[in-house]
Amino acid sequence: MGLAATTRHKPINQRDSSFLDAVARLRALTGDDLSAVNDEIIGRMQSPVAMIPDVTGHLINAGGKRIRPMLTL
Repeated sequence: MGLAATTRHKPINQRDSSFLDAVARLRALTGDDLSAVNDEIIGRMQSPVAMIPDVTGHLINAGGKRIRPMLTL
């Protein structure tokens, strides 16, 4: 589920549209690096505690939570 999906049920106003356009431009600029960040997170989420990989895997696969990493990159 991406950002566009979160606004699917309500009309997109100019402000929402501008925000989504800005995020799309950020994704275009940082896409390869953001993939590398995700790979690093996946590589480091291993733990002898079974719940840790399960929870972190769920968070990664759920998407979202990418604005700060994109801004940092």
